[in-house]
Amino acid sequence: MKRPRLYPSLIALAMVLGPAWWLLLTEDGQRRTDAVMLWLFGHQAVDMALARLAPYEEPALLSLYDGLPWRCGRGDGRLGERRCAAPLGVFNGIPARSLTFYFRQGRLSAMKLVYRRRYHVALVRDLRRRLGTPVREAGVLRWRAGEGLLVAKARVTPADEAALIWITRDPPPGGA
Repeated sequence: MKRPRLYPSLIALAMVLGPAWWLLLTEDGQRRTDAVMLWLFGHQAVDMALARLAPYEEPALLSLYDGLPWRCGRGDGRLGERRCAAPLGVFNGIPARSLTFYFRQGRLSAMKLVYRRRYHVALVRDLRRRLGTPVREAGVLRWRAGEGLLVAKARVTPADEAALIWITRDPPPGGA
């Protein structure tokens, strides 16, 4: 039995259009396309086990991510007396802008990830998968993550900075 020529043509067309449709028109495909484009343009990617964050010592933590161009200096005092920041392309598969570590007495006291606003829903979905259901209070989502607390806004408006913040549970010295 001879097959009509239309079948192979339709299969070939589906093989070409299917992946293109997924990459361009689905949220997951767009996120992955953006991540690859950021990598191609030289932006760094970081994978971090948020469930294992702890007050690591500064040299040890920075050496884990030694491929990033860290710029270190004085912190603002609230999160730590010293901070190290680096531009970033992708964080755990989510397109991002920057990663900042704050240190108090040489140990990690906080972390701030600034990510691309359009991927807020994808980031929250990833955090739910990795860390479980968050506590929601006053428009803020909160997870226990390692030896600290991870917080993000429940909704990010165009006027908001899209940021994820981790703060150690260890109280700052002096009870502040």
